[in-house]
Parts: sequence; structure tokens; C-alpha cells
Amino acid sequence: MGCTGAKPAASRGAQDVVGVVDGPAKAAGGRRTAGAKAQRGALPVKTPSSEVQVAISQPDVAGSKVARQGSSARRKSRSWQDSVLGCVRATEPGMANDGKMTADGGTPSTTCDPTSNPATPETSDDAQSYSPSDNEEKQQQRDFMSKLSSNISLVLSEALSGFSPGASAFDAGKVLEAHRKLSDSDEEVAVDEGEGQKDRQDLRRRTLRIYKRFKDSLNELEPEDTDEWIIDAESKAGIRLLGEELRLRFVIEFPDCDPLLTFVALCEHDLSQGYMPEIERVEALSEERPADAVWRVIKKSKWTSKVEDNIRWISAVDALDEPEAMLWVSYYAGDIPDDKALPAPVPGSTRSWGSRTTFGIQRRNEGGCCMTCSIITRPSAASCSALAMSPCWLVKRTARGELANFRDRLHKHLLECKELRDRLTTSCRASLYQEVLDHLEAKV
Repeated sequence: MGCTGAKPAASRGAQDVVGVVDGPAKAAGGRRTAGAKAQRGALPVKTPSSEVQVAISQPDVAGSKVARQGSSARRKSRSWQDSVLGCVRATEPGMANDGKMTADGGTPSTTCDPTSNPATPETSDDAQSYSPSDNEEKQQQRDFMSKLSSNISLVLSEALSGFSPGASAFDAGKVLEAHRKLSDSDEEVAVDEGEGQKDRQDLRRRTLRIYKRFKDSLNELEPEDTDEWIIDAESKAGIRLLGEELRLRFVIEFPDCDPLLTFVALCEHDLSQGYMPEIERVEALSEERPADAVWRVIKKSKWTSKVEDNIRWISAVDALDEPEAMLWVSYYAGDIPDDKALPAPVPGSTRSWGSRTTFGIQRRNEGGCCMTCSIITRPSAASCSALAMSPCWLVKRTARGELANFRDRLHKHLLECKELRDRLTTSCRASLYQEVLDHLEAKV
């Protein structure tokens, strides 16, 4: 099962947007080259304002011609930005060149030629007396072209992601950014109005689920109240028994391991037997989105001594631009869509829905990475009773041992697993890894 996303819709979206931006130039009958030259910085011919004033005072034909040239040059300079702005507004459904909705809710035809010179009212003498300098006009054109490029890139990016607000950010792992875009759009998606609508509804549900899990996990990774925690001073590993729930938290330093490779190791869960020996089998059930997948994990729990056949979401978030400044991965149980057929548990096993594990990876300034880990599980009643009656020194040793075992096995996996490095380019999440790599390099 590959990370297919919504490619058919994406292809159509890209063609539609390119048609809006490029189509009018083709319809202009050979004016594409002129428009391209103007966008590259070709400036309209200008006449000094003093020359224009003299020409206006002379009634002869030559003076009138000079006046017309000066007025035309200034009108051309002003209309250049209006004409290009029309190209951007033309990509917004239902918006006319003046930014207002048309009567039928559609978009009027717009000539997308920056060199076009539509008729405009004659300017006053005061307006004619001002002529911007070459440097000012060049800077105005550069600034405007920069804004135009950003707007077109945004439109194309969303088009290639199926016209769903936040889709491109979601697939790049920037789920918090996707959540902000969905909140801003406040779109209501119908359930039975075609595949495109269903894809948008699916994206919304995924975004809301991961956003909630991310926010809930912050206090798990960095507890606000540590009074009831038993913390080992040597390893900084902490353990807490809260009712039937056991919580462990520890921080691991990997001075010789890349943060991206650590991120990849946690996402490629079918390779996790290399550092989680209790796992017997792992199977991907759904990998439709690079940053969000459903996995089946069969393992023998060290806390209950029983075989568990669990269904877990594994979600990844690039939160490098957020206040937490980390790469985030979480394994957790959650609502599975009705259209996902789940396999029955293997005979003799149980299916747990309460445990969750979360990792926060941060790059160290001196090299390598630092990983904070939170594990929350529900041990058997006997395990809870034994732990509750244990002296503090024994609980601390238990926490310290859990940390050392996990750290050493994961470290060896990161350094020696060749297939892990291959997954950077061969995995269905390769596009996500490339986005994260680019983001890490940009943050240096």
C-alpha cells in the first residue's frame, strides 16, 4: 500500500491553475513574449516631467505628440501593476479584478499581459508633473513580482494537493500549520459529494486528531508537576504510577546520530524489531498519507506478560517552527475510520487501546540530537500492586534499566541498520523525509 494521497485530483488542480495563469497570454495572439519581457524587468519608456510641461504649453503637433508619450508612459507604469494583479486575482474563484464578487459568482476574463495598456482617464496636471525615478520604479516592479511569485506558488501548491486547505503542509509534516489553515478556511465538507470532498473531509479529521494528540502529549513529554514522580538522579529517568496507568519519561542524548535518521527510525515501524525485541510482527494497514499511518503490532508485553495484537496510529509532525522546536512522533490508539477493515486479534491475544508512546527529537548545537520519550501503559493488576509496594531505590533502578536498554538498542539500530538509510529514498514517506531534511538545513 503506497502513500498515494489524492494524485488524480492533484493533476487536475495543477492544470486548472496553470490554465488560469498562462491561458490569457496564449489567447493574446503572440503577446506572451512581451509579457515575459516586462516581467523580467523591461521598463516602459518615460519622458522627463519638465519636457512634458513644455510640450503641453505648445499647441503644435510635435508638442502634442510628446505630451501623449509622457502621459502614456505614466499610465503604462501604473497599469503594469494593476494588470499583473489581475492575473493573481483571476486565480481566486468568483473575484473580479477589483476584488469584488461578480454577479454570477464567476470570474471575469482577465488579460494576463503586464505590458497591456487599457484605456484610463486622463490624469490631472498635478499627477503629470510627477515622474518616478528609474530606481523607484524598478524597486516597485521587483517588490510586486516577488509578491506575485509567492501568491502563484501558494496557489499551485494547494492545487497539487487536491485543492484542500493545508494539504501540502500536512503531507510535509507541518500538521500544526495545516490545522491553522483549516481553522482559517472554516470549510464545511459534505460526506457524499464525490471523491474530492471525501479526501478533504479525511484530511480534516486527520489534522484534528493529530493536533489534539500533539497538544495532549506536551505535558507528557515535559510534565508540569513532578512531585509524584520518582526520578533517578543519575539517568534523569522518571516513573509514576497513577491509578492503573504507569508512566515513564526519559531523555536520551545521541551525540553521533542525525536527528533526521532518528526521526526515520521511529516512522519506519516495520524495522522496529531491531530495537524493540518484544515485537513479534508489524504490519502496515494504511499508509495513505506520509505523516500518518495505521499499523498492526503483535508483541509480548513486558508489563502484562501477555501477547497483545494492537492497532496503532503512528503520526509524525515537523514542529521545528513551533515553540517546541522539535520533530515529533507518536504511537497511539485512536478512532479508525469505518472503511478500514481491521484484522481480528490472533487467538490467545488481547487488544489494548490505552497505551501510547511519544518522542520529541531536538537537534543539539554541538551535533547529534536529544530525544525525549514518554511511555504510558496499563500494566496488569499484579504488576501495579508489585510496583506500588516496591521501595524507591528499586523503582529508580527499574526506570534506569528501561532507559539504558532502550537507548543502547536504538543507538545500535541507528548506526548499523543499512536498510534504515535506504528508506530515506525508497519509503512511501520519502517525500516527508525530504521536506524535513530541507527544513533542518534551512534552520542551520
